[in-house]
Amino acid sequence: MMLGKVLVAGTFVTTLALTANLSAGTPTGVCCFIDGACVITDAGSCTSGGGDYLGDGTNCGDEDCYYTPATAINYQGQLAQAGVPVDDICEATFTLWDAEAGGTQLGSAVTVTDLNVVDGVFSTALDFGMAAFAGRERWLEISVGCPAGSSLTTLSPRQPLLAAPYAIMAAGSNQLFQVFDPSGFPRVQLEAGVDYETGAFDGGLLVTHSSGAQVELGGDGIWIQDPAEEDIFGLWNEGSQVGMFMRHPNGSEGLSAQPGTVIVRAPSGPGFAGLFIQPDGRGRVQADDIFISGDLHVGGLKNFRIPNPNDPSTDLVYTCPEGPEAAVYVRGTAKLESGRAVISFPDHFASIIDATSITVHLTPHSVDSIGLAAIERSEQGFVAADREGGTYEFDYRVMAVRKGYENYKVVRPARGRNVSTVEVPE
Repeated sequence: MMLGKVLVAGTFVTTLALTANLSAGTPTGVCCFIDGACVITDAGSCTSGGGDYLGDGTNCGDEDCYYTPATAINYQGQLAQAGVPVDDICEATFTLWDAEAGGTQLGSAVTVTDLNVVDGVFSTALDFGMAAFAGRERWLEISVGCPAGSSLTTLSPRQPLLAAPYAIMAAGSNQLFQVFDPSGFPRVQLEAGVDYETGAFDGGLLVTHSSGAQVELGGDGIWIQDPAEEDIFGLWNEGSQVGMFMRHPNGSEGLSAQPGTVIVRAPSGPGFAGLFIQPDGRGRVQADDIFISGDLHVGGLKNFRIPNPNDPSTDLVYTCPEGPEAAVYVRGTAKLESGRAVISFPDHFASIIDATSITVHLTPHSVDSIGLAAIERSEQGFVAADREGGTYEFDYRVMAVRKGYENYKVVRPARGRNVSTVEVPE
């Protein structure tokens, strides 16, 4: 079974299934389709399937199935003489012009020597060629003589051929199909044979909005341009690369050009953020700064990694402290005077802590310390005292729960993953 294609209103649709199991002795020949496909079948199957049968005994190697579209238009008019509808066989010459008066003639004149006019009405086919119709307004000039063979009289004024939306199949050029708006601007174009990088396609579809924005579909991908002809979105396939491109109106760009790579560029300057799959299979996020407005959940450790200044062949990898609460801390060094010191928290620390959760750890610098303790605590600070009234320095570390996270839950239902053991990379 072989499939054929038929072009209906500018869209290729598969419509035919030709069966190769023909009865013995059934004459066969070439069946041509609009897309150039050549199938050997019988005349009945070809015709019913929308093909053009070229005759018994023909074969695809000898016949050309290239489709040359018709360019003729059907014109219907009315003809009267001295106010009386004409009823005669007349002769007429039709010419196409680019202006209502004067202007340039387009294409060759079409002469009809046997124009049948019945009760003042006539209809005839006019073929001015493909180049005559580029979407602009056109006027038809008619010279007529009745009966046929008599001298011709040029009728005035010229008759307009209104530039309502129409479609044209153009043979022998890269513009295979076009749809024009009433002003003559091509809104939809089917193109072929031109490389995209030079401004067109290797074969594809171009749709233009009245604002100037365009959507282009070609063999190398899909591109959307804004009215300023700047690419704002693209999907492409070039060689072994499959990529995606996006540009925000503020100038920022998103790009995915290599397998496992996503890059976002800033509107200006060198800033960018990227997601990468490294050769060893591990993922990497790279950016100057990363801002996360919600919670960050990780299955492994939260590390910072830097080159080892003492051994360039290794890295230093430190991990973050972890615990069952959303804790913050502040630390420092202070000095007891006559056994007492008042420590005030920084404003930023005081503003984010739950005062009821404060814990204070003290480390004296003196071996003579006896009974060093934090005897008063509040969201503003704490008071350290020594039972013997000593004078010496000490270190402190204050921990507290972050305000708003007092009910932090450690055990939660599994979400967004299969419940399994998570292996932590080195």
